[in-house]
Amino acid sequence: MIDLATKLARIGTEPDPETGALTPPIHMASTYARDEAGEYSRGFVYSRLENPTRRRFEEALADIEGGESCAAFSSGMASAMTLFQALDPGDHIVFPADIYFGVRHLATTVFSRWGLKSDIVDMSRLDSVQDAITDRTRIVWAESPSNPQLNITDIEGVAEIAHAASAQLVVDSTWSTPYLMQPIALGADIVLHSVTKYLGGHSDVLGGALVFSEKTTLSERVHELQREAGA
Repeated sequence: MIDLATKLARIGTEPDPETGALTPPIHMASTYARDEAGEYSRGFVYSRLENPTRRRFEEALADIEGGESCAAFSSGMASAMTLFQALDPGDHIVFPADIYFGVRHLATTVFSRWGLKSDIVDMSRLDSVQDAITDRTRIVWAESPSNPQLNITDIEGVAEIAHAASAQLVVDSTWSTPYLMQPIALGADIVLHSVTKYLGGHSDVLGGALVFSEKTTLSERVHELQREAGA
């Protein structure tokens, strides 16, 4: 098994197959050429749908998080927004009391008008999480460490409660990064990153990502929204 530090140093840096460049090129094209038969045999049509640079990043992040797939977005909030959009009106989310303010605001204002229901609990207490579960709970949302108070959540314990209710556990792992924690190994179904923060690390990149442990209806809806809505 490859050591994590070695994997992090190498992943996504395979030589460019076309030129042999050791630093992967950034593909800035919005559109791609058809071949003589009129097909897109090279696999790319339009960069809103898929882009070689984005694909490389998604494959790398899914690998180091131990996930089945990854969807990258223009910001961490675009990641959260797309996940909310993939739910149905009337679906319910359990949030922790300490959570990135933008996520809470988006869920309780914009998406409450779309019928999204939510409860906010002290997620350091598993009984509080259990008491908040309803028959419409689709997601239990955890941040560990939380932003800004650095509260710690028992991810394995919360995952057990979520799965018993046929809900999925989302873990915002922005502060930990895959170097310090892989939530999927602890039972999470979806890992969210604001790439802007520690994955980028230099205040020069804005981005977000969702990593899925396996293919589900929810993950397929997210990938569809990523392609069709352009976030």
